Amino acid sequence: MKQLSSFLGTILITLSVFTVTIFSSCTKDNSCKSMICQNSSICQSGTCICPTGYTGQYCEESVIVYYNGSYTPITITVNNSTHLIPVGGNYTYYGSAGSSANGTATTSYTDSDGKRLGEVVTWQITDQFPSDGNRASHLLDVSSDYFYLKIANGDYYDSVVALKVNYNSPDQVADSILLPNNGQPYVIGYYKALPGTTILAMGVGAGYTGSSWVLVPKIQNSTNATAIVSVP
Repeated sequence: MKQLSSFLGTILITLSVFTVTIFSSCTKDNSCKSMICQNSSICQSGTCICPTGYTGQYCEESVIVYYNGSYTPITITVNNSTHLIPVGGNYTYYGSAGSSANGTATTSYTDSDGKRLGEVVTWQITDQFPSDGNRASHLLDVSSDYFYLKIANGDYYDSVVALKVNYNSPDQVADSILLPNNGQPYVIGYYKALPGTTILAMGVGAGYTGSSWVLVPKIQNSTNATAIVSVP
């Protein structure tokens, strides 16, 4: 009788283990039940696995990369988010696939004292976050409407202290500067590239009383390049 009881107990234990095993193996992984993975992504263990070109918790976002192709750092604002892109650098924005990416970007030259020289170059941004799985990119490069000016002070003055670029035109820009008499070109900034850009430089010293204006050689439509001119 004891043997029968022991035998029956063994059977019950075996059935219990078997039942637990069967129940466990039939239990489903519900971690993906509440996940709504988008853009053809799939859910694995509660995580959306995104196809190429998409990101975000539900693979709902795509990207646009903005590249700085200018000579100076660019301040960019897209969808009210502002960032600084260094020369030769880039910045990536994320947004819902198919949504708009709107804003502006600006660049200009500032000297070592933080003073801006030349004009501010501005871009209007009206892009769209891609919905085709591709990675979008946008090169921010200064157009041929501007040139990047460098000026060297030769042996004509002790110092060059002011410039008028595009002199006597509606696009004239006046800047106060200080160029030593060493023949080295110094960056001044961006200016409009007119059909015949005229620059006047005001210098002092070198036997002159007070100051005088001198005509710097004309620039003929520089196309997004550095224009180097010298004060005679």
